[in-house]
Amino acid sequence: MAAAYLVLGLILSLSPVLSLVLSLVLGLGLRSERPAQIGEPRASSRTATLPTWAGRPDDSWHAGHMTMRSADGQSTWTEGQDGSVTRYRERLRAPWWMWLISLLFSGSLGIAYGGAYGAAGGWPAFIVAQALLSVGLWASAPVIRVDERVLRAGRARLPLTWIGQVHALDAEQAQRARRQGGDPAAYLLLRVWAAPTAVVVAVTDPVDPHPYWLLTSRHPEALTEAVRAGAQDAVSSAAGTG
Repeated sequence: MAAAYLVLGLILSLSPVLSLVLSLVLGLGLRSERPAQIGEPRASSRTATLPTWAGRPDDSWHAGHMTMRSADGQSTWTEGQDGSVTRYRERLRAPWWMWLISLLFSGSLGIAYGGAYGAAGGWPAFIVAQALLSVGLWASAPVIRVDERVLRAGRARLPLTWIGQVHALDAEQAQRARRQGGDPAAYLLLRVWAAPTAVVVAVTDPVDPHPYWLLTSRHPEALTEAVRAGAQDAVSSAAGTG
């Protein structure tokens, strides 16, 4: 019994710290996916080059931009819509230790309510708290997807026809890209707890206000290859119907 009270006291003493850590992690994760800042298009032309550190896009800027046509001319779609053929897909899930923190916090809350109101209060408190934290962790785990039309990162979609240079970044390069020489207009989808590596994608659309995307990825080489291949096919398709 003494050991049980000792464990209970330890969990309760740590719960404010655990909740603070989890809140900060979730908050940073949701904020690191910057929404579009849509304003007046830039007058200057855009090249397909990247900054010196390796690597600049954003939300649904391209949605409704223009009508696209397949290479065989049999189908059309509005630029910015998802395709049906998945070339690459990755979800940036929360690591195990974040789920452990959520369980510890929910458990401490359930124990506290259980001590005050019995099992009828403890179990509901645990279940509700864990459900809310699970939803938060899942919502902060965006999907990166490449199909035959767009590169999708979270809520953002970039048509493959507007993609320039693509580079995989190792942990050191990704850290430098996040901290030095970055453009504030770039679209960032960063989940540093999911992976230290990243991919940078240049945007060639001259009216897009977002010069490149910087995306966290567990498999940067595979993502880079999928984006390059998709962009080449999309450009070839557009040239064949032009």
